[in-house]
Amino acid sequence: MNEESLRQNGGLWEMRILGRPRSVVATSPAIFEDVLKHQVDKFPKGETSLNIIRDFWGRGILAVEGEEWFFHRKTASHMFSLQMMRDVMSDVIREKVGLLDTVLHNHVTKHPDEALSMRHTLTHFTSDVFAKIGFGVELDCLKRSLEGDHDNAFVDAFNYCSQVVQLRLQQPSWLWKMKRYFNLGEEKPHKESLQIIDEFILGIIAKSVENKNKGLTKDGHAKDLITLFLESNVEKSGAGTSEPNVKMIRDMVINFVFAGKDTTSNAMSWFIVMMNQYPEIAKKIRGEIRLKAPWLCEGELRVPSIEELKDLTYLEAAIYENLRLNPPLAVTARTANAPTTLSDGTFIDRSDRVVLMTYAQARQPSVWGEDAAIFKPERWIDGETGQVKSFSPFKFSSFLAGPRICIGRKFAMLEMKITLAVLMSRYNFTTVEDPSSITYDIAVTCPVKGPLDVKVQAL
Repeated sequence: MNEESLRQNGGLWEMRILGRPRSVVATSPAIFEDVLKHQVDKFPKGETSLNIIRDFWGRGILAVEGEEWFFHRKTASHMFSLQMMRDVMSDVIREKVGLLDTVLHNHVTKHPDEALSMRHTLTHFTSDVFAKIGFGVELDCLKRSLEGDHDNAFVDAFNYCSQVVQLRLQQPSWLWKMKRYFNLGEEKPHKESLQIIDEFILGIIAKSVENKNKGLTKDGHAKDLITLFLESNVEKSGAGTSEPNVKMIRDMVINFVFAGKDTTSNAMSWFIVMMNQYPEIAKKIRGEIRLKAPWLCEGELRVPSIEELKDLTYLEAAIYENLRLNPPLAVTARTANAPTTLSDGTFIDRSDRVVLMTYAQARQPSVWGEDAAIFKPERWIDGETGQVKSFSPFKFSSFLAGPRICIGRKFAMLEMKITLAVLMSRYNFTTVEDPSSITYDIAVTCPVKGPLDVKVQAL
């Protein structure tokens, strides 16, 4: 799809798959804006797509439309406030970055000649972060990895259900539904994994409800999303009742974890790949850190705060450039609920799908110039002010755009900037595999294929 999109040089092209509606593939920012903003009401996700994720994501923000989506969006906006990020999220990130540093230091000290899987290590890290923020519990994936234990029933179940979403997307609806009905193939362990997930989360919710009923509240600086949700007025299951809607809370938390856990760990994995492909960029990032935050490179670890990182503009630009070329979602699609015409005059019939190719858009010379496929952080830095500049979200669409733009994008940038500032200032990561040969695995959130084995050196 990427190659065909590049051949079309920004133009629309048609794709037909047996048993599927007509699909029109787009990379043009104008079409992205048309579908995601100007005609957003005519282009919902569609029941076919929503049915694929319903048993896993429930009716959380990623899996609903209309008024139900607006309700979740309004609720989530309070949870991703600047105060929440400063008071709760940044503290959790800094705590877990300290533990990540311990894991890396332990590896360098005890196994200097052995390769380390950074894909798995970063997944452990983000799993710990999102479990603490979302559930208020310690998964201890990083701590357990120090003892050689890389398994966690909840994380393994969550990862498997995410893989099944991708498998369903590649199959006709009747096929995966039949396998689910008869408990065949990947659908059998998928059902078992959902039970593990629900037992884990519902148990935590029950404990939180019990604590609330007993008047046991958490300190403001240690509140997780479940606690915040219970303390708000939005969790009520109906007018005139004080009972919390447990299913709603479960779905809210599942969507939060899915939206951030793998997307962030994948982005940082790709960042390491990019640093191996472009070592001169890594050198510039470390030069900026030594100049503007030299204490990061000296002595014992002190994890930086939000304020201490604001001057690391080149690092931030490199993170944005990595997200541009390696977006969390390579492709997203919308299904027309009524006949309409796109801004370029293309007629779209009811049930036709418009496929938005974020991955191909980033490499499109007609969008980003002749150097579109090159990793170039400088494109993000304003030549006059020296500050990081922004692009239209319909051009840089890694966080989507329009009303459904990623509500956690500032948190994602915060997490990556803190983590990568520490990693880049203290360690060098050399991929065992030729970095130019590393490619994507087939999954919803575009992970690096394979374990991403690296040799780690302390700086």
